[in-house]
Amino acid sequence: MPLSHATSAHGTALAVVTLLVLAGCTGEKPPAAYDRPVMVAAFESGAPTPDNAYTLLVDEPTTGRFTCSLAVARYAPTEDGIELVAIRQRDQSYWTQQFRGVDAIRDVLFVDPFATRPFGQDLTAVRDAARKLNARLLLLHAPTRTGPNSAAVIGVLYDVDSLTLLATLHASAQFLDDEGEEPDLDASKGDQRNRDALFQAQRRFESHTLECIRALLLRDQQPATTQPHRWHQPFLDPHSPPPRR
Repeated sequence: MPLSHATSAHGTALAVVTLLVLAGCTGEKPPAAYDRPVMVAAFESGAPTPDNAYTLLVDEPTTGRFTCSLAVARYAPTEDGIELVAIRQRDQSYWTQQFRGVDAIRDVLFVDPFATRPFGQDLTAVRDAARKLNARLLLLHAPTRTGPNSAAVIGVLYDVDSLTLLATLHASAQFLDDEGEEPDLDASKGDQRNRDALFQAQRRFESHTLECIRALLLRDQQPATTQPHRWHQPFLDPHSPPPRR
């Protein structure tokens, strides 16, 4: 079932399961287990899934949405569905760096599993945790490694107050060797980030999120403000003598 209704449900077609590959009785090292990609339906049933991009689902102009804070929550696939997990500090740094200098986003905040206790992990509980952080936008996303060197990240962006789905987002990456196979980087030495599919997919996803925020910003205008006045004070002729005390 979608996250908006439940975090996990046994037997549902929309549940995200981990693909386990069992080794035979040959004594060889069993192959690694990889995740099936999380689909948008795991978060929101019926929402469209973009392809290495974002899809904006609202076009109405807004007033006063920005400047605001963005709350980010990360999910991981399980046998029964998805579950909220903590965002590692290094990934928090990448999120913060992505929005550095963006005046429309006051700060990037992170929702961890402890923030939703004891109310569970459904969408309302996560929204309430984001609201406590004074965030106006909430991004849920799920990175998955789908092969030795392929990965995908899916996400949904909500308005915190109304729980309106604003956008869906997707990023993926795959790297092949000279033989057309995905290389396993576990045995490689040195910094492999430039050809690590999961690392690159996450960075692309963060970039798509920034682009999506920009599209929402272009549809937003600042609320009208009233200039202070001194109408309650009597008019004083600048050429008249000062009043007696």
